[in-house]
Amino acid sequence: MQYYQKPINSDLNLLLESIDKVMKSVDKLFEFRVLGGEPFMNKEIGKIIRHLKTYNQVSQIVIYTNGTILPKGENLEELKDPKILMDITNYGHLSKNHDNLIDLCKKENIPYLTTIPKWTDSGRINYQ
Repeated sequence: MQYYQKPINSDLNLLLESIDKVMKSVDKLFEFRVLGGEPFMNKEIGKIIRHLKTYNQVSQIVIYTNGTILPKGENLEELKDPKILMDITNYGHLSKNHDNLIDLCKKENIPYLTTIPKWTDSGRINYQ
């Protein structure tokens, strides 16, 4: 979004209503992926995560972050849930808060993993 002249986030209510429609047709979902570039750029990401946690048929919610923004306030509090896993990618100097984010996850007991520092298409499911 940093390249747009007038960046805007999606309408929160429209997003949540759209997720509700999809989830009504799902009996079980192993992993709900929250992607960005950087999901924490959206100031309402905590509300989105809170909404996702209400679905009993979702086993895990994985937040993919590039380690540039440290969550705080409501956004941080919503991560403190057994359903949540942070997937933190380290792009070197571009992931300016990578180490701080790992420290924060450790301090707040938020499960996390770090991925190979290369771009991956996390929007696809690869069968092995």
